[in-house]
Amino acid sequence: MSMRIHIAKPYQATTLVVASMLITVAAYFPGLNGGYLYDDFPNIVDNRSIHQTEFTIPALMDAATSSPSSFLQRPLASISFAVNHIFTGLDPFWMKASNLFIHLLNGFLLYLLGRLLLQQLRISNHQASLYAALIASMWLILPINISAVLYVVQRMESLAQVFVTLGLLGYCHGRLRMLQNQRFGLALAVISVSVCTILGVLAKESAALLPLYAFVIECFLFRIKDQAGRYDMRVMMLFTVFLVAPYMLGFIWQFGKIGRTSAWAARDFNMLERLLTEPRVLVSYLKWTILPLPSDLSFYHDNIEVSRSLISPWTTGLSILVLIALAACAGLLRQGLPLISLGIALYLCSHTLTATIIPLDLAYEHRNYFASFAVLLAVVAGIIHSHTHRAARLILVVLTSYWLLFTAWTATAWSHPVTLAQELAIRAPDSPGAQYSLAQTYIVASEYELDSPYLPLAWKILEKTATLPKASILPESALIFTHAKLGLPIKDYWWDNLLAKLSNQNPDSEDQAAIMSLAQCTRNKICALDSQRMISMFLSALDHETKQPRVLAAYGDYAWNILRDTELALDLATEAVDLKPREPEYLITLYKMQSALRLESEALETWQRLIDRNHLGQLNERLSLLSSPTGQ
Repeated sequence: MSMRIHIAKPYQATTLVVASMLITVAAYFPGLNGGYLYDDFPNIVDNRSIHQTEFTIPALMDAATSSPSSFLQRPLASISFAVNHIFTGLDPFWMKASNLFIHLLNGFLLYLLGRLLLQQLRISNHQASLYAALIASMWLILPINISAVLYVVQRMESLAQVFVTLGLLGYCHGRLRMLQNQRFGLALAVISVSVCTILGVLAKESAALLPLYAFVIECFLFRIKDQAGRYDMRVMMLFTVFLVAPYMLGFIWQFGKIGRTSAWAARDFNMLERLLTEPRVLVSYLKWTILPLPSDLSFYHDNIEVSRSLISPWTTGLSILVLIALAACAGLLRQGLPLISLGIALYLCSHTLTATIIPLDLAYEHRNYFASFAVLLAVVAGIIHSHTHRAARLILVVLTSYWLLFTAWTATAWSHPVTLAQELAIRAPDSPGAQYSLAQTYIVASEYELDSPYLPLAWKILEKTATLPKASILPESALIFTHAKLGLPIKDYWWDNLLAKLSNQNPDSEDQAAIMSLAQCTRNKICALDSQRMISMFLSALDHETKQPRVLAAYGDYAWNILRDTELALDLATEAVDLKPREPEYLITLYKMQSALRLESEALETWQRLIDRNHLGQLNERLSLLSSPTGQ
């Protein structure tokens, strides 16, 4: 290698990592004082199951099964939020401080992993330690990882990464023991991949890629060989069991779900269009990681143009060619520059779950939490092999300085809800999410005082946001909500626009939240909203092939409490339970209605379903507030 950095003392690499951790804490510290954002509210702030006050199995089980984020509910992450609440309540400072601690832990684990990978390339232990420390130090301050730290709910991502890195470390150590013919090598590799994958998935599903990462490392560094240089059938069997078989079953399971039209009903793209769009997103991620601009890291990416064909937009086909070229480079450089190849391969593999056929949102910065490590692995490997020593070192200094300043600047914006909303709105002027967030922040800051200067600003932004492409009904609903709450006139075209949007597309999560907000406002007698308008809103939202259970539940509650139509309310509550049978809130609502209407046999059946759902007593507190059908 042409670029040599000599280390006088072995502990200097560790010193570099520790110093980087301290610098990272200093850069992030202002952001710890900020508030909650976006999905933090349904997952933490408004999630009563997280608000535990004592360590008991029922309390932790209640928290573990409370997240609305996914089918698997990410129990480890939810339990960690509950533990935070037990000690410090909902204070966002300590929630974010816990995230920062996990981020630092991940940085240290990635240092250990990087050192282990580099040592397989016949680099001296001292140099491997230094290069690994360099990668980990840069990764800790990368601007693209900010949302994985300061966006509280994305502890799901960072916590999952802890188990992913631990699994890869255990796998590599196990493989080295196998190559050295030492005991328990295979057992260590198997346990690391299997147990860490399970634990990681319990924090977030992205950890399911751990076996794939281990396979990529195996192919590029260990070559599936034993100590005699022959193909190791034990390794091949390991990946057959933990990679090929579960991935095939998972693909079949997911394809059965996403093949239905209903899976894409709330999206403005189909499966093919998503597959065409994601190559552009992956190429953008590379730029956002290495040379980000403020407009790149805007948190909200709901204004990304969907690719409708290979030439619409024209960058679609070009991005696909770039990814093909990267994949080819990973193969061609495997012998001579294995670390660059490994970094490219890990980057591509890290997006196989979120950038393929699953109908997720198109882009999020936190999806690069592990992918950014892969990028740095390739970048530093390129610098190691550079023939221009001074230029390489200068690039490192400039990049690292830029990333640190960018991260510190952005963290400062995260220090207060208003400054964050203003900064993100500036970075993404065409994003409905960013603009709505700013308006909502102004409304909260106004405290609904008519003479507040924030209210006119908020209304002006909402009016503009409502006209943006891809805007949900949130702007219209916020205008209606605030004017009704303040007793001000409500413009007809706000309702007309809202109904038109609901009629044109199955309501997504934002639309559903807006509907529930207006319904709750009416039920709580905060807003005096015209019942015919409200009924039209519900009917427009439900006039689609796929009905949303949250809308059904909200309409049922409105019918019961406002319209006093008990028959309609019961039908809607029953349909919501049929669509979401695992959701206890829907079952509890149905049971209350059945009990009030003296439908004894139906109430008994629903009660039994609640009892069956009460695993380890997680619903004890809520069931104690109900009268059992048996009177016990």
